[in-house]
Amino acid sequence: MKSKKIIALLVGLCSFAFFSFTPNKWGGEGFRIYLDDKLVTEKYGSDILTASTITLNETTAQSKISVQYFHCGKVGKNRIVTLKDMNDKIVKEWKFLDDKSPAPLMHCRVTNLSHQLTGKTRALKLYYSSTELQTERLLAKLEMKSSKSIAK
Repeated sequence: MKSKKIIALLVGLCSFAFFSFTPNKWGGEGFRIYLDDKLVTEKYGSDILTASTITLNETTAQSKISVQYFHCGKVGKNRIVTLKDMNDKIVKEWKFLDDKSPAPLMHCRVTNLSHQLTGKTRALKLYYSSTELQTERLLAKLEMKSSKSIAK
């Protein structure tokens, strides 16, 4: 009887210890966004449901944005990165060929972004879609600021 209690206690302690650790972010869905090869946002798991805000200025408005999306260890098929205005009108769309590398970067040159972010439209939304997703995923909101601060 005493050994059954000890075994039950050990199983309980092991279960508690097992569930005390957070899962490794590399196993699930997630993404990274780079601005001119500098990592500006990275999200995994349930964090991907909230969009990041990336602040641009006159210097960074002519930059290259790169997106790296992870589908639970698989590469997405029919990958598309879309830039929309705040009324969900498509401003620019980039389509990418299927790739066999583990997590290929999708490079988006946004050379005309500065004229899209003038006047009333001071923000755009960056989306990702692929065959693996049921709906497109809002990754980030791009905001134009007149200050000279670097993207954050």
